[in-house]
Amino acid sequence: MKKELTKFICLKNILTWAVISLLACFALWKFIENLVADIKTGSNFFIPGILVLFAVIAAVLIFAVTRVKKYMRLLHDLKE
Repeated sequence: MKKELTKFICLKNILTWAVISLLACFALWKFIENLVADIKTGSNFFIPGILVLFAVIAAVLIFAVTRVKKYMRLLHDLKE
């Protein structure tokens, strides 16, 4: 019973962190699209707050991917 419950929790965590990583990828993609559009028009694109937001989203993406990897490894170890 404990093993099945742990598998369910691992699957839930994998799904949760995968969705968070996909949302972070989408946010980074939109940021890069807006940055390229601002560079093409020649407007001011160096805004420190936006760059901090970019760095935070990148950190969240890296953390989410490591969590998915962790739970996938844990799930694989439970099968054995």
